[in-house]
Amino acid sequence: MQGVYPRASALERFEQFYTPEPNTGCWLWTGKLDNGYGRFWFQGKSVKAFRWAYEHILGQAIPSDLQLDHLCRQRACVNPLHGEPVTCRENLIRASVFEIAEQRRLPNGQYGGKRG
Repeated sequence: MQGVYPRASALERFEQFYTPEPNTGCWLWTGKLDNGYGRFWFQGKSVKAFRWAYEHILGQAIPSDLQLDHLCRQRACVNPLHGEPVTCRENLIRASVFEIAEQRRLPNGQYGGKRG
């Protein structure tokens, strides 16, 4: 039939919305972002792209009482290998440590003492 095309699978659609970053291994989401995090349309609703990748590409369910932490600290990354299910407390601790370290980064990219 002319004009009728097979529907792309969810994985094929997902793969159209990220660009691999060769230096970090991150898969940077180029689709819709919400507060820096990728969103993906799946089964009639908008879902978190990083969680979707973890569950559907790695095939590992994320327990409902855990959050998926970005080990790379890059919100737009959807590489499932950069994720680790952790408690909310652990996720907040890791984020705080990262923010403190970023505040101490020197202009040359190295880390040093407190600035200001």
